Order: sequence, then C-alpha cells, then structure tokens
Amino acid sequence: MRKIQPSEKISNEISELVENGCQQSDDLLTLLVKKSIEKILQEALEQEVTDQLGRDYYERNPQLNTGYRNGYEPRSFKTAEGKISVSVPQVRNTDSPYRSTILQNLKTRTSALERLAIEMYVRGLSTRDIEDTFKDDSGKSLISKDGVSQLTASLSEEYERFCQRALSGYDVVYLFVDAVYEKLRLSLGAKEAILCAWAILSDGSKVLLHLALAIRNLTSAGLNFFAT
Repeated sequence: MRKIQPSEKISNEISELVENGCQQSDDLLTLLVKKSIEKILQEALEQEVTDQLGRDYYERNPQLNTGYRNGYEPRSFKTAEGKISVSVPQVRNTDSPYRSTILQNLKTRTSALERLAIEMYVRGLSTRDIEDTFKDDSGKSLISKDGVSQLTASLSEEYERFCQRALSGYDVVYLFVDAVYEKLRLSLGAKEAILCAWAILSDGSKVLLHLALAIRNLTSAGLNFFAT
C-alpha cells in the first residue's frame, strides 16, 4: 500500500479546512495561510531531496548511487502567522551528510513564504514566484528548474481546487464580506486589499468562501467579486 507523503497529508488537511471550515472562534484566513506555508515548504523540501537523489519516490536507478530516503524528522518554525510544522526528509548513504539548503536559508525567507501563501489563493502562482522565493542570499536557486515547475504545478492545483469548488451545498445563515490589507510580492512593499467572503453555517461552523485581490478601487472590485 502506497504511503501518504507529508505534502499530500497537508493537502488533505487544507481540503478539510476549506470544505468544512472550523469553529467560529478561529481565524479562517490565518489557519489557511499557516497550512499553505506548510504545504509550500514541505513540497520544496521533498523536491530538494528529489534533486539531490536524481529520482522521485519509488523510482529506482541502478546507475545512480546517491543515497536513499530514510524517513522524516519533525521540525517546527515560528512565522508571523504562528508556529508551522513540517516533516524534514532524511537521506542516508551519501558521500557526505545531507543538509537541506532550504532550511539553512529559511530564517530569511519566512516573510516571503507568508506572502506566497496568500497570493496562492488570491491570484495563483507562477514559476517566477517560486524561483524568486527559493534563492539563497547570493541569488543561487535552491531548487532545480524541473523542481520549480513541479512545485508550481502542484500549488496551482491547490489554487484551482479552491476557486472551482462548489458552494451551493452550504446552508448559510450569515454572510460576511470584508477587506484585509497584506504586503504582497507584487506590491513592492505597499499593502494590497484582499477581499474575503466567509459565512456562518446553520451548524455553527465558519467557512471561507472566496478570496480575491482588489486590483481596482474597492467599490468596483467588490462588484466584480460578487459577479464572479
């Protein structure tokens, strides 16, 4: 039976949060951003090992003797959104001890990961977004080009699932629409307005319905928000 990879487990947790919501006292957007940071970082760590070994999970290449995957080690990190947890891949039987360069550069990248997680749901991500985030201080890429493409594709699937999910099954009692202001990568330091719609359901749970970047003034952006 195929083992569920940590990144897949996080995706399932995101789907559960998006589909079923949470208790009213919880901040849905904060929870979603935290889980999405975990998703992005976990995918990047797994891709980094794939780059190192030259093969994906369950692939065999007798011509390569670059080591093998040997489980995971739990790690936690502090971000502005709170503590996040990931499973760091362990590699054995390499010529020199394997050390993740992504983790070595993480302290200077947490704010970029937070912005990336928000943008993933308000506009989707490009390979350029991923490339710019996963670089060291000298500008060297921490993930291969193929790895960046695969990571972008995986995160795009998360964005499409969020945007295209059916909302008709929710028994909405109260509907709330507001704007929050966040610094995004595309805004060059200025805060951008993000429109948020969430609802309280008849069973008392709270669900996040939609997010969108207010690229025009709030009045016109709000009208377009409801039209879509």
